[in-house]
Amino acid sequence: MSDEPESNWSYSTASDIHLAGVGRLRSVRRENGLLSFLYQWGARVVTKSCLRFIAPLTCDPLPLPERGSFVLVCNHSSHLDALLLTSALPGRYVGRVFCLAAADYFFNTRAKSVFSALWMNALPMRRAGGSRETIQSLRQRLLETESVLILFPEGTRSRSGELGTFRPGVGMLVAGTEVPVIACRLYGAHELHPPGQRFPRRGKVELLAGEQRTFESVPNQREGWEAVARQLEKAVAKL
Repeated sequence: MSDEPESNWSYSTASDIHLAGVGRLRSVRRENGLLSFLYQWGARVVTKSCLRFIAPLTCDPLPLPERGSFVLVCNHSSHLDALLLTSALPGRYVGRVFCLAAADYFFNTRAKSVFSALWMNALPMRRAGGSRETIQSLRQRLLETESVLILFPEGTRSRSGELGTFRPGVGMLVAGTEVPVIACRLYGAHELHPPGQRFPRRGKVELLAGEQRTFESVPNQREGWEAVARQLEKAVAKL
């Protein structure tokens, strides 16, 4: 019998090791290193300071799981939404909170890719061809690493401020898994920075959140995906 103590350490190659430059920034398999972690801490400090002045946020403590991955789903009517949700999370999540952002808008130029990946820690979400492969990669990230995803299931910002229809992609992400999902709703963000407005106005924003829910009993197929989307849409509508 060996006298050496057992070890729980394991080693695996980074999933983005074969990527470099802007290609790495545009990959849903992107992993953060020390420099990007420090950059995101700095971005968090600056963002929270700006939001306190522009859009002070009121919210009760979020019902977050003690460990493991989880998903935040929220209504979407402003470019402030992702920044507000990220700033509402405790600092211990820096580096593993990923906002899903439209690839054709936030990653269509080199400059936008750098800003979106390094400042917002965003991952590109294709709204057209290739979205299923992207969601499968994100699902794998949730199951294999402790990650937090911020998702707007409407797929685009509401022009009226009213809640839109949730797309089944959110169901593809979590159906048949034990990954907790927390429904959230932002009030006030649309009035401060609606689509088409270049700069935000000043005003207050409120964030409401429901309880954690999981969908391990929902089949990971089209019917199940649509059922998850409907349930989460109703949960956000009730907040």
